[in-house]
Amino acid sequence: MAKFRLIKTLWGIDDPISPSLFKSIKEEGYHGVEVIRLAWHMDGNDDGKNLVESLNHSGLAVVCQIHTTGGFLRNGEYIYCDEYDVDAHK
Repeated sequence: MAKFRLIKTLWGIDDPISPSLFKSIKEEGYHGVEVIRLAWHMDGNDDGKNLVESLNHSGLAVVCQIHTTGGFLRNGEYIYCDEYDVDAHK
């Protein structure tokens, strides 16, 4: 039998990913969090250790959101690829 799970998106949450943030989300009754793929890199840790440890500490699952138009980091800021011109993303 299928089970429904409550997943919280991190859109609009300015707090950095941390065990305490994820613990508070778990305490709100959520079963997981939705993050963009670049959340693995946004804390400056390219191996994603902070995200994985925060998930494991809180017991939350993760839903990884993949943008079909993609994106990249520039000086720590996520830049959407909303231009069709390749030169705009260099």
